[in-house]
Amino acid sequence: MIKEPNVAGGFYSADPKELSDSIDYFEHSAGQVAEDRKVLIAIAPHAGYIYSGPVAAYTFKAITRNPYKTVVVIGPSHYFPFEGISVWRAGGFKTPLGTLPWMRILPKLF
Repeated sequence: MIKEPNVAGGFYSADPKELSDSIDYFEHSAGQVAEDRKVLIAIAPHAGYIYSGPVAAYTFKAITRNPYKTVVVIGPSHYFPFEGISVWRAGGFKTPLGTLPWMRILPKLF
């Protein structure tokens, strides 16, 4: 099962070239990151790129030097209100830049 993107073409470009160019621009525009610090936890904004792109790019630039065994992505449900959490259990997440596979990392929880 592949989860289709809900907002491609709205909050970010659905065109792979345009999206890639935007990401490159924000990455190159992000400030210098301190070399002597290891980032243990990062929280990146996810609003439309024109609003959150610079901060998100700096966040991801800061974590790229560090190896991580586990990455957890948490996001809100923009269209379907409900209590609790929802977990996409199999397949992947489609983006304009390709499909990201879902990996079962915590089998005791899922």
